[in-house]
Amino acid sequence: MGNDQEIDRWLGVITAHNQNSAGAWTTRVQIDGVRLLEQAVQQLETVGATLATNGGPREYIAAFREVVAREVAAILVDRGARLCTDQARAPVP
Repeated sequence: MGNDQEIDRWLGVITAHNQNSAGAWTTRVQIDGVRLLEQAVQQLETVGATLATNGGPREYIAAFREVVAREVAAILVDRGARLCTDQARAPVP
């Protein structure tokens, strides 16, 4: 699967998860590696998004405005993040 297809897949999951959200959108991900995490945080900040721990090892939650959802998905895909199933704790295979 190409990056564009993967980003579109992520965007579909993120949109479905946030369809009734009146505030900030969120997505839960796993990211392996300190350097990849640091890069993701820096890049997400450029679009006004944040990344915080989500309880488990290597589990994070990104919060962002709806209008930057595609950019957030692209950044996270590029950093090798794995989208969590149903936005819970287990990564999507």
